[in-house]
Amino acid sequence: MQTITETTPIGKMAVLLAMSDTEEEEKALKQYINQLPTHRAAVTFITGISDKISHVYIKSIVNTALSTETVNKTSGQLHALIHAGLEALNAMVVQPTVDSSLKMKVSMVTNKNWVAVATYGYSAFSLYTNHERMGLGIMHLK
Repeated sequence: MQTITETTPIGKMAVLLAMSDTEEEEKALKQYINQLPTHRAAVTFITGISDKISHVYIKSIVNTALSTETVNKTSGQLHALIHAGLEALNAMVVQPTVDSSLKMKVSMVTNKNWVAVATYGYSAFSLYTNHERMGLGIMHLK
């Protein structure tokens, strides 16, 4: 596991959290980030066909972020989360949109000013074309 500190940029924290390999590593990273006075972190998993994922992706990250208090229920913070999330999702979905299977871990990290959303997982048009993909979106909370 790569070491993170209080001064690690939140984008890097989100990427490392999204790429964590084991539940123990994920738990340790979330625990460390969440004990920092100005930081919060959360993780969710999303799988499915790309055109269907777009319908549940925003709901999933918003519900996860709110239930873990990674963001507050204010229009500014939710707006920033959604924009950062869409930026990260764009790296996972092939343009123009072609039905592909996606399996991704989505992490969200906030500090007092910023929200970072990282996606990491696999995309495949068929069983034989499976490959890794990653995305990162960062937005100002205010």
